[in-house]
Amino acid sequence: DSQEKLTDQQSPMASSSRGTGSEDNDSDFDNQSHEDDLENEEEQVIPKKAPEELINEQEELQKQLIIRQQKILWSIAQEWLRKEKSYIEQLEQLDHQLNHISLAITLQEMIQQLTAHHKNVCKEIEFLYERDHQPANLTRQLTRAIDALVQTLSLYDDYIKKNLAPIRKALDKRLTNGMSSEELLSIPPKQFLQILSQVQDLYKTALSFGSDDAASLKKLHDYAQQCKIYGNIQDENINKIVLKNEDVATFTRGSPDRCRLVLYPDAIVCCYLKSKLLVSPKYALLSFIPMINLHWTVPQTSSEDNKKTGGEYPLIARDMSKFVCNGIVDELKLNLKSSYKELEKAPKSNNVAASRLSKAIRKQEIEYNLAQSKLQLVLSNSAAAAAATSRSSISFTILFSSAYQLQDWVDLIEKTKQELVQRSSDSSKTITTNHQRLTDSLIQKRLDLIKPNVQDFNSYESSSVPKPSKTYSGTLHITIHSIHGTALYNPARQQSTLPLLTNPTDNNYQFYVAVEIDSYNTFFPYAQTARRSMQQQESVEFKGEVFQVELEYSLAFRLLIYRIDAGNSGNQTNISQRAQCIGKFHRNIETALYDCHRSANGVLTIESPSGDLKLKISLKYSKREGTFKRQGSKRSLAVFGKSIDILLSTPNGCVDGIPRLIVKCIEMVDRDGLKETGIYRVCCVTSDLQKLRHQFDRHYHRGEELLAEKNVHVAANLLKLFFRELPEPLFTSALYAQFVHAIQLKDMDNQRVTLLRTLELLPAANRKILFHLLDHLIRVSEYSDVNMMHLDNLAVVFGPTLMRPSKLVMTNCFSSSNQRLNMAGNSGQTDLDQMSAELQGSMHQCEVVLACLKLRRDNLLK
Repeated sequence: DSQEKLTDQQSPMASSSRGTGSEDNDSDFDNQSHEDDLENEEEQVIPKKAPEELINEQEELQKQLIIRQQKILWSIAQEWLRKEKSYIEQLEQLDHQLNHISLAITLQEMIQQLTAHHKNVCKEIEFLYERDHQPANLTRQLTRAIDALVQTLSLYDDYIKKNLAPIRKALDKRLTNGMSSEELLSIPPKQFLQILSQVQDLYKTALSFGSDDAASLKKLHDYAQQCKIYGNIQDENINKIVLKNEDVATFTRGSPDRCRLVLYPDAIVCCYLKSKLLVSPKYALLSFIPMINLHWTVPQTSSEDNKKTGGEYPLIARDMSKFVCNGIVDELKLNLKSSYKELEKAPKSNNVAASRLSKAIRKQEIEYNLAQSKLQLVLSNSAAAAAATSRSSISFTILFSSAYQLQDWVDLIEKTKQELVQRSSDSSKTITTNHQRLTDSLIQKRLDLIKPNVQDFNSYESSSVPKPSKTYSGTLHITIHSIHGTALYNPARQQSTLPLLTNPTDNNYQFYVAVEIDSYNTFFPYAQTARRSMQQQESVEFKGEVFQVELEYSLAFRLLIYRIDAGNSGNQTNISQRAQCIGKFHRNIETALYDCHRSANGVLTIESPSGDLKLKISLKYSKREGTFKRQGSKRSLAVFGKSIDILLSTPNGCVDGIPRLIVKCIEMVDRDGLKETGIYRVCCVTSDLQKLRHQFDRHYHRGEELLAEKNVHVAANLLKLFFRELPEPLFTSALYAQFVHAIQLKDMDNQRVTLLRTLELLPAANRKILFHLLDHLIRVSEYSDVNMMHLDNLAVVFGPTLMRPSKLVMTNCFSSSNQRLNMAGNSGQTDLDQMSAELQGSMHQCEVVLACLKLRRDNLLK
């Protein structure tokens, strides 16, 4: 209601000033109004305008000034109110947990007082929308809200000085909601730090109003100084607050290893879990960097790579290629699949077996996450700071699997450093003193206060494993429609490193959306849209780009919105050239599908907490059983879905006995894709792929022309789509059981001989196509140090594509233990049994293709 009142007050004034609306995003309104006043004084000398007209102009300028102030205040207050309400919920949660602890009576009373104070702050913020919005009144009401906020500082000071060790121990015994006592008890101190910087920001906002309310401005100035004093006099109690604490990967001794990254108000720490027999595990220090000296960089892909992919992701660590691209990731994934299936089959009454499986799954998930962590964040001492202190220069690289996770850390690190500088802005001596007293022993004492999660070293709660009823294994179609909001050209969540757009429709700036999917409790980048320019103010259209995402035990997806300056390609050092994240969203698949289904037009609108960015998407989910079925095409001119015999008999349909489409796609990949990272694994926009497919089916030569205009990933995905839609697999359904039998032989000589004999049984046309494809994939693998596609990875990609039989359930395809599950006509077969058999079949298919690649590479397959 308050937002509607504000809009009602703005609308008549906004419509009357529509002719000068373009000035709203240009110069500062204080300077603008001052210049206009000077012009009015000069025009009074020339008797061309009546005094009434001049008065009207001044009134109009005053109205525009008020509108601008209202917009600024509305955006600030809206975000402030949201944070206050969220914080009150956290305080109430803490109060609830303290109910049953007799030692915490005094602390509980303190929490209840804080809750009451912050509810009063919420009321004062809401009054900002209900009172007269004249400049003086705006400043006065903002002062009232800040006054209510400052009243809490003494309570926070008492809280930080309080000995919480006994209460922490009591909480550890009864907490069952997955939140540690350290996280729960650090809620008020984190808010205290935020208030210290927030009051100073609000004071600067009030100064921009140009109000003549000297009393209010004086009071705000005193509040800002009071917060600086609080920040400067705080001792070790405030600096040992853990702002963020998360498991990540880093390079140690030349190889990736698991570590813990901990962020304090004055330092960032890298540590590891150290456990001994008969001793409680603790975190041991690896290295730390004082926050005031911290310098961080996010290496990104080169501009040449961006031309091919349409955007920029944080750079994948090349040194990781030998650890993550030799089939290890795929092997870990297959092992996780088997473990999840085994856990699903385990009797619910057998807690011992479930606990054993859960513990094994946790270890496998950690290994899988470590192998998937490739995005770099480089943390180091600034050169000047390292030279000015006795502490040697330190640098370490943190690896993340998810760009969303990396961006979370970057945002918080930047915010923490700015708050530290702001709290100590009046005294550089204070910063230097704080830095010099940071030692290894002091940081280790802080780490000793962090209780490691028992899941990290001992057991694994089965509740942490994604429940089958809530996970998704199938195909999720994500359609990106558009993004809207002021954050496109004025992102409030970004800091000073992000340049603002002077013209909201400046075509030099382009935007794209990146998609991340979780699988087995690990998020990783999946795909991204093409770059789009802002054609209308505060709006970017993506023309319904569709991604077809294969889910495996997935719970959620993430969307990141990036902005990049495409106009300064000649300046490689310009920061505006780099992709800047201006917004990110995390959504649960289950709730997102439900919300999308409830929407009248099937479009889901996701909004940022501050309301300055909106993303419109559509979702469609297909179950696993229907995601990969070979079906022939009934169109006479079709290329996809036609048998090899029909394609070879079509006029101009083949080149030297190879279907023409296969030849063209392979030629394009050989020419442009051998050095392309993740070739055949990186997906492309599904809508582009389907349009190209339909064009080939309707007018083949036009399809070739369109293919030549696409990037190499489209050609790679088109080739996979062709083989996937063959009504009969290239290895043929008739020989499927024989191929699986051959690959299961333990003796390698017998396996090789049996496999070669089975390959001789393939139709001549199929053999020729297979050999042509295998030769191409071997050429791709020769550049694996660059494209990260070894034979193992290529086999994983092409195994099911080339071998999967026409029917999902085949007889006599697996070992004797699974034969009874796959008997024809077994109507009682469960989805779980079918998925287990399908999983085992996929593993065999990859093994067969890998064996064929090695035989061809070694000149044994001719």
